[in-house]
Amino acid sequence: MRLYFARINAMFGEDVKRASIETLFTERHRGGATYCAACNNGFQALGVDCAKAAMCLVAEAEYCDPSSPLFGSRTVAFVHDEIIAETDDGPGVHDAAFELARLMIQGANRYLPNVPIVMSKMEPTAMRVWSKDAKQVFDENGRLVPWQP
Repeated sequence: MRLYFARINAMFGEDVKRASIETLFTERHRGGATYCAACNNGFQALGVDCAKAAMCLVAEAEYCDPSSPLFGSRTVAFVHDEIIAETDDGPGVHDAAFELARLMIQGANRYLPNVPIVMSKMEPTAMRVWSKDAKQVFDENGRLVPWQP
C-alpha cells in the first residue's frame, strides 16, 4: 500500500488540488480527480465500468427491445451491485429477473475476460417490497415468484 499511496501522492503537489489519473483496467482517463477519488480509483473504477455497461444493456432492453422480457420494466435504483427494477407482477417476472441477471453478467464480463461472472453466482430475486431479507422463491414449476415478508 505504501507504493500505491506514494504513486497517488506524486500526482498531487502542495498546490495541486485535482489530478488526472488513468484507470488501471479499462484504459480510461479521469480528469479533475480529488485526492480521495484518485485513491479510490484503482479499486472502484473497474466496478463502475462493469455497472455502466450493464445499465446500458438493461436500459436498451427496457426501452427499445419489444422482444425482451424486460421491455416495459423500469430501473428504479442501483444499489452497490444490484439493479432494482419494477416489472409486471405476473408470469413474466421469472423471465424478466433472469434476463436482468444475464444482461448484468454480459455487461460486466466485457471487462472481466479472465475472471468472468457466471450465472450460477447470480441470485435473481423477485419481491413486492425491497428487503435485505428477501430470498429466491420458486413455484412448483421451478419459476421465480415474488418473495413476500
